[in-house]
Amino acid sequence: MKYDVTIQKLIDAGWYPTDGQPSVAAALDMFAQQASDGAHLPDDAPAIWYALCQELRWLADYHERNLVRHLKYDRGLTWEQVAGAVDAGLSSRQAAQARWSRLISP
Repeated sequence: MKYDVTIQKLIDAGWYPTDGQPSVAAALDMFAQQASDGAHLPDDAPAIWYALCQELRWLADYHERNLVRHLKYDRGLTWEQVAGAVDAGLSSRQAAQARWSRLISP
């Protein structure tokens, strides 16, 4: 399911926050709250939930790439320094750690 279709379905069902600047995380939280309250979920609820999670993953990867580029090219850090700085904030992400060990090993 595409993200735009997902958001429209959530808006139509009244499960998407419309106040201020709604975020993907806020939409996911609101959808989870509706599900836990026993609201009638649409038949494609798993697809909606999955599309929101995929969008969060995409956003996380996007911001991670921007952070790495900023540290490496704007700040002029070496790959080893970038790996150390990023591992401090992303230590739970095993995939990121595997990527960094490849970059800093001789």
